[in-house]
Amino acid sequence: IAAVKAKFEQEDSGNTSCDRRYYIMVAGYSWGGTAALKFAKTIKSDPYFSERSVSISLGLLDPVSSGKIPINNTPDTVTSSLNLYQTNGCPRCVDLFGNFGLPGSLFKSRAINGLNNKPRSHLPGSHPNGKIDHADMMQFGPEIIQFLINKEDEIRNDN
Repeated sequence: IAAVKAKFEQEDSGNTSCDRRYYIMVAGYSWGGTAALKFAKTIKSDPYFSERSVSISLGLLDPVSSGKIPINNTPDTVTSSLNLYQTNGCPRCVDLFGNFGLPGSLFKSRAINGLNNKPRSHLPGSHPNGKIDHADMMQFGPEIIQFLINKEDEIRNDN
């Protein structure tokens, strides 16, 4: 799952549409988090955005890159970020999503260089051993949304 919200501000230089500054907010969970990170990395390769100013606020919720090429560094377009992740995997996810023979270790996430990384490891009462897993991470979605709302408010107040 990934979601994008964008707005632009016209600079007052009297020139062309290249004077627009684009503020983009992107949130993603699981592979959607990896897709959000890829979007932030590749947006400047799009001809429309290549000469424009782009500022991305990125909210990632346990981005897993199993089966995908991982992005190890924060793209230049990201000006603010929050990455909530766990490293325990998800042994029970195999049962939740059907037994496709996938090991729970495929659902491990990680810190990403340059992002505001905040690991989550324990959740009282979630499991007998108290360790949080990939499925548990969904409950932190409101924290990601609040982070992006706060960033949007900051942008609105600065302009």
